[in-house]
This record gives sequence, structure tokens and C-alpha cells, in this order.
Amino acid sequence: WQAWQSVDLPLPGGVLIIGSSDSGRSWLIQLLGQAAAAAAAHVLKVSCKGLAGQSYDAAVAVLAAAAAEVAGRCPGLLLLDDLDLITPAASGDPGQQEQVG
Repeated sequence: WQAWQSVDLPLPGGVLIIGSSDSGRSWLIQLLGQAAAAAAAHVLKVSCKGLAGQSYDAAVAVLAAAAAEVAGRCPGLLLLDDLDLITPAASGDPGQQEQVG
């Protein structure tokens, strides 16, 4: 982490793993999490199934706290499993939704 900071590069972004149902996305992020933990990275997995049906503000608070925890303990990996369960369809208007999922 100190080496990363010493070259003054921006923090890395993220990776979105997509695929149809039963394509192995959850298995893949579990494998990535195990590899990161073995490399002494801080790994936090958030199951978005638990956020479905919660208010927008409650879901954002959970995700923001998770992101802050990982950002404060670099290197870190934040895994958002089943993110599609709390995101609106492409044709939906996210501004009109009061609940997530």
C-alpha cells in the first residue's frame, strides 16, 4: 500500500462481474475473496439480498459504511454479492423508487 501511495496514483476502481443466473458469479467472488484474504487484504462481503426491500437511505448507509471500512484498511476488497437485486432495471427510473429491490 505504501508503494502505491508513493507513486501518487489514484486509487484503483472496481470490477463488475456480470452473467446470467447460475453462471457462477457468487462462486467467483468467493474465490477472489479467499485469494485476497490469503494475500493479507481486508475482505468484506455484503450480501445485497439482505438489502432488498430496505429503504434507499438504509441501503446506502450500509453500502457507504462497507466502502469506508474497506477504504480505511487497504489493501482491501469489497464484494457486493447479488447487486442486481437492489438495482433498478435499465428502463426503470431510480428517482421514483422509495425502496431498494
